[in-house]
Amino acid sequence: MPNKKEIEYIYNGSIYEMNLNTLLLTQFQYSAILTEITKSINPEYKLNIKIKAVEKGSFNINQIIEIAVNTTIFSAVNYDIIKKIFNIFHDIIKIKKLLKSEKAKQEIIEGENIIIKNSNNVSINISRDSYNLYKNNSIINKALRDNAKHLKEEEEIESITIKDKRTNTKYIELSQIDFDDLDSENPYLEDIDESIRDEVILYIKKIDLAPKKSTKWDFIYDGRVIKNVKILDEKFLKDVIKGLKFGNGDKLLVKLKIIKKFNPEYGTYIENKFEILEVYKVIPKEEQLKLKFDN
Repeated sequence: MPNKKEIEYIYNGSIYEMNLNTLLLTQFQYSAILTEITKSINPEYKLNIKIKAVEKGSFNINQIIEIAVNTTIFSAVNYDIIKKIFNIFHDIIKIKKLLKSEKAKQEIIEGENIIIKNSNNVSINISRDSYNLYKNNSIINKALRDNAKHLKEEEEIESITIKDKRTNTKYIELSQIDFDDLDSENPYLEDIDESIRDEVILYIKKIDLAPKKSTKWDFIYDGRVIKNVKILDEKFLKDVIKGLKFGNGDKLLVKLKIIKKFNPEYGTYIENKFEILEVYKVIPKEEQLKLKFDN
């Protein structure tokens, strides 16, 4: 008999019902990620994921995960293989959270591991197998991004936990903020161009007075509307929650990151995403009118 391990995939939050598409698609993409990791470890391994009956009043998806070898000589491999699959999965998520849409600033190989450092000089130590999959496997990259997109649409889902039901060992734990990081571009697989512009003026078009890091805002920039702009300035977000006064039509003076993605059909880079790295100042409409009058 193949070795089995019972895994819980838990949708945490005040959840009493869930969109069927979200449930099915997130489980499908999760399965695709584990399958790709298994194939990378050894093509002879076969991964089977079976769903047990959902417990009453719960969104804990109980799964039986089996690993077998596709030969007539061997019928099973040990639990270490399943553990390695989830360790690689965990590493890939760590890489996404560290690098977001950037490439590593520095890579230092240490035996079977590698230390990677981002532009803020924050580093992690992960396996080289995990890093190679992150840089080269488009199926895992797409499944992670699609999974995050669907999870972000369900506001009631506060976090995701994947754990060993018998030992209670947590393999994966993700919050709503992490979903946004997982949805970021992978520059090793997607041809993108990033630029940072300082002291940019943005007109506020759509605001959120109870923002989180995953909250998206709409602005008018250079005469056009830019939507779903993420603000990464934590101090500014805290000031908004504390009651910082501003509204539609006011302006922000900011440091702006512009991310462009290459479109092979047109042979050029097209604006894909905007991020506000720092908010220097809020300029109210009254101040704008005063400046015009003074001129």
